[in-house]
Amino acid sequence: MKVFVNEKEVSVFAGACAKDAVRQFLCQCGEDAGALSAFVIYDSYGHEIGEDSPLRENQSITIEKTK
Repeated sequence: MKVFVNEKEVSVFAGACAKDAVRQFLCQCGEDAGALSAFVIYDSYGHEIGEDSPLRENQSITIEKTK
């Protein structure tokens, strides 16, 4: 399944949730995938979503590092 994290395409398995896409994104960027808790996840409308939020094909999410 194809989703977008910070406008970059990420491939995840069908039924993946937000944390799966963020982990894959972090790995692709050479970041520590274990640092997931250091990020806040937003949907395409700018609403904060949980790590366990289900994703659908071509969905876009944005992550921001917490302070």
